[in-house]
Amino acid sequence: MDQLPIEGTAQRWGEEIYFLVDFDIALETGRQECEPGEMGFWSGGPGLAIFFGKTPVSTGERPKVYSPCNFFARLVGKWSKEALNEVKDGEKIVLSKAKQGTTST
Repeated sequence: MDQLPIEGTAQRWGEEIYFLVDFDIALETGRQECEPGEMGFWSGGPGLAIFFGKTPVSTGERPKVYSPCNFFARLVGKWSKEALNEVKDGEKIVLSKAKQGTTST
């Protein structure tokens, strides 16, 4: 994404963190289920979301999106569900590209 880094105000929905953005992207290969750590663009907001566990509409252990979205990235490096669960509504969140050859902690 050429718009990175992107800042927003975190909102929680189960084990999903999302924030609204001021641009829109058409739904391409939208799907509703994903793997923990995937990031998606939800045109219904429009917003960006990080999925790391069950959401209120999950039917199993995998994250499930309320409505289809485009998945475009995955968390890299060492990340933990516990740390992401510490993010609260209203906190500032920044998404940026990982530098090649490095991992974040």
